[in-house]
Amino acid sequence: MRNFYKIIVGISVCFMFSSISRAEPIYHEKYYPDGSGPFPAVIALHTSGGFKTVKHLIQRYVDDGFAVYAPDFFKRHGLTPKTRMETFSTYRENIEEELVEIIDLMKNDTKINKKNVFAVGFSNGGFWVCYLTGISKVNAGVSHYGVWKANFGREITNPYPMKYFSKSSSPVLALHGEEDGTQRMKFVEEAWDEVKDRLKSSGLALSGGQQQRLCIARAVAVEPDIILMDEPASALDPISTLAIEELMRELSHEYTIIVVTHNMQQAARSSDWTAFMTMGEDRSGYLVEVGSTHEIFTNPKEERTEGYITGRFG
Repeated sequence: MRNFYKIIVGISVCFMFSSISRAEPIYHEKYYPDGSGPFPAVIALHTSGGFKTVKHLIQRYVDDGFAVYAPDFFKRHGLTPKTRMETFSTYRENIEEELVEIIDLMKNDTKINKKNVFAVGFSNGGFWVCYLTGISKVNAGVSHYGVWKANFGREITNPYPMKYFSKSSSPVLALHGEEDGTQRMKFVEEAWDEVKDRLKSSGLALSGGQQQRLCIARAVAVEPDIILMDEPASALDPISTLAIEELMRELSHEYTIIVVTHNMQQAARSSDWTAFMTMGEDRSGYLVEVGSTHEIFTNPKEERTEGYITGRFG
């Protein structure tokens, strides 16, 4: 009997903590243009790569006069890029409620014009744009890349997001290809256009930038989870380097990319996270420090990191 009471008490405590944890909205960041408003607003929804993948786009909306709410709908549920498919199954209803709550916050924000609230999402976030437009919670939405029909393989079909839509849904611009393959193949097609007239020529006849882009296209075609790049812009001219960096940034919506580089400027402008590694006296190399790129380049914790990025050695 005593054990029974312990179980009941434990369940009650869990329910109480669960209720408390749900009292606050999910983590989100807010951005506003200069001025008092009210401004039209955008809810910016991140990709399967997580919250960091949408942050570099926010300033564009702000510069165009939009207030921006950017929620992290992975964090509360401990989701990662590897477990991203659980957003469409295990946590789908939770995330639906959480995003509606964020929209309600936006419409109660005095700096936002509640009659002009829009949604934009990339990959996983595109799925949730479909949800918010499907239930007419926003005025309109744009769903980029990736998830249009979130299937779990060939045999298990998910009826969402199509099930969200009705005659009363808000308009949504869905920029997706058939079965989501078109977006991935775009990079292969761009590389093909550059080399299709030289198929019998040696690959060494291509420019350095073309060789690099062709290698990246071949890597993407096999649908990897992670893309590894070793000095991808080494010995390239500034224009070719910029093309590679833009391609890396676009691919980062769908893939985790790990890049090795000695170019500090490239690391600072092209990455979300940075790890500094150096040679050791008793081994070939070791990890000195890892953190967000902003923190590493503006406020490094280790003296050796600061010395390297400021050019005192290396």
